[in-house]
This record gives sequence, structure tokens and C-alpha cells, in this order.
Amino acid sequence: MDAPEPEVPETPHPCAALLAEVKRDCGALRAARRRRLAVFVALAVCTVGLLIVMMPARSPGAGTVGHGALVGGYALLGLALCALAFGATLPAGRQLRPVAVLGAAAALGLLLVTALSFSGETMPFGAGAKCLAVGLVTALAIAGAGLGVGRGVLRRHAPTGLLLGVGAGLLALLPLHFACPDCTAAHLLSWHGLVPPLSGVIAGLAWGWLRAP
Repeated sequence: MDAPEPEVPETPHPCAALLAEVKRDCGALRAARRRRLAVFVALAVCTVGLLIVMMPARSPGAGTVGHGALVGGYALLGLALCALAFGATLPAGRQLRPVAVLGAAAALGLLLVTALSFSGETMPFGAGAKCLAVGLVTALAIAGAGLGVGRGVLRRHAPTGLLLGVGAGLLALLPLHFACPDCTAAHLLSWHGLVPPLSGVIAGLAWGWLRAP
């Protein structure tokens, strides 16, 4: 005698009212993220623009088309990573860690292109450390603004701090590349190149602390 087949439990289907409520909540979250992201972008652009105006332009490539293209690359890449942290795009949160790493690698590539494109005077250790300090302080200020403005709407299940930190570090490179006269590979890849990854690590640790219950 054959054994009776086990009953398969029916998959529960949420009612239409519940689905509509979830849809409204998701729509409200998306709208809040867009508003907060717009506020953050305005703050970041104003900060970077103010620093560019305040710091004298001493870069040998300042004002050239190539320099403008490289600076635009930093800006677009930095803002894109920050937008990912705010959940403004589609990739799942757990797939974003490689994106942040690739962003840092792309920054190093742009730094190398800059070093090969322009020549400049070699700066001593103290001046190089000053570039790192100015860039890191700027990056952390921008990342801190992102964590503050986006509190409550930033992605929860993603390397949000890392994305914000690396993105802010890329934005912080903009005033440095107008003001710094040293475009040698050793200077750019060491002192300037450390800004995005260090900012990403610090912002990532801060995000982990803020998320802790």
C-alpha cells in the first residue's frame, strides 16, 4: 500500500491592502533618499568649490582640457559612489563592496594618468604629508556630512561607510589637484592616492559604530 503523499503547505499570499502599504512605504523611502542625496550633493559641491577658490591654483595642468577631464572623472566617480550609499541605484547591497574597491582602483589609475600627463616640481616629505592631511580632513568632513544628512535613509545592508568614504575621498582630490604643484607619480600615488582608501576605512568604521544596536 502506497504511503500518502505529504501535504504541501500553501504559499501565503499577502492581501492587496498590505502590498499597497508596502509599496507606499518604499515610494516614500525612495523620495526621502532622493531629497537627502540632493542636500548632500549640494553640501559636497559647495565644500569642494570653496576650497578650490580659497587654495591658490599651482598645478602645472590647471586650466587645460586634459586636467579638466581628469578632475571631472574624480567628481563623477565620487558622486556615483556616494549615490550608491544613498540607495539611489539598483544593485543589491551585498554586491556593492567590489564597486567601492573598483572605485579606489580607478582613482589610482586616474592619478597615474595625471602623473604621466603633466610634469611638476618635486615636493619634500612635509609638503606631501600636508597634501594627505588636507585631503583626508576634507574627505572626512564630506563623508561625515553624508552620514549625518543620510541618517535613517542610507542603505542598511551594504558597505555604506566604505562607499561614502571612498566617494568623499575622490571629491577631496579635486582641490588638491588644483593647488598641488607636484604631479610626479611618486607624490600622487602615495600622498594623494592614500586619501580615498583611508577615508573609506575610517568612514566604514564610523558606519559600523553608528549601526551598532
